[in-house]
Amino acid sequence: MPKNNTTPTYEQLINKAIRRLMLTITLLVSLITLLMVGTQQTINTTREARDLMSSLNQANIKDVPSFIQWNNTTTRNTKQPAFIWVTTKKATLTTATKTKRTIITTPSSKSFFTKQQTKLVGPLVYVRGFGFFLSYSEKDGHNTYQLWVSLRRLFNSLLILILLMLAVTCAALALGTWWAHRLALRLSDPTIKLLHATKYTSNNPDSDQPTLDVPASPREINDLGRAFNELLVTQNQRLQHERQFISDASHELRTPIAAIRGNLSLIKRRGDAHPEVIPESLQFIDEESLRMQHLIENLLHLSRADRAKLVLTDQDLSLLMLS
Repeated sequence: MPKNNTTPTYEQLINKAIRRLMLTITLLVSLITLLMVGTQQTINTTREARDLMSSLNQANIKDVPSFIQWNNTTTRNTKQPAFIWVTTKKATLTTATKTKRTIITTPSSKSFFTKQQTKLVGPLVYVRGFGFFLSYSEKDGHNTYQLWVSLRRLFNSLLILILLMLAVTCAALALGTWWAHRLALRLSDPTIKLLHATKYTSNNPDSDQPTLDVPASPREINDLGRAFNELLVTQNQRLQHERQFISDASHELRTPIAAIRGNLSLIKRRGDAHPEVIPESLQFIDEESLRMQHLIENLLHLSRADRAKLVLTDQDLSLLMLS
């Protein structure tokens, strides 16, 4: 029978399953870590933006000097670049904050406030040319406070985290492939050895087959090897019975043939000189030929009995005993 090269081996199936399992676990852990870190960073950025907005609202800014005083006395907790628009009765202040420095009416703030803003979900907005921001607006009397906190640093952190996760996934996949290959070899080794022993045994089906060396583990392969050995014992017993049957049949056929040939030889040698031996010899020939005929018929019945179907019917033993 030709080998099917497209059929995967035991080792390939184990290797593929383990690699898929490791890749799934690594990706799942990476995704959960990314979601947890991203959620925490988003919460922190939102809290920082709300704190800055609350500080602006409590400052009661009326003009430029009061804004400068608020700027000098306020500690910035946000690490994200931000833009502030404050409208009072006396002035309109547009500022851009970067780290610890606040610049009043900067070119960047002027450019920022002229760009089109698209509101997405909740406080999230997109400013063309600047990216994504968290936007907050509050009005206190005649003052209006508007705050935009950039999410660029948050997205950069998430991008670095994603790249790190991809690197970890690739490393885990490479290590997992190597480990899965070694594990697959170790797991499939008993099966391969049993397969080779079975092939060697099947090369001589007409001779007595030695029992296979059964590996101690795993249990499934051990049970399979024991079942093979039981099958081999049954096959050896059948071969012995067939040899004994052939020997007995040959002996039984040899006896009448020898008697027939002996009587024929007697008739040839002494039939002319002693005609009285011919009827007796013919009687022996007829008896032995009939015996050989019955023997051959019995052999035919035995050969047909192997292919016959046994029909079982229910019998009433009490009726059989009474009869």
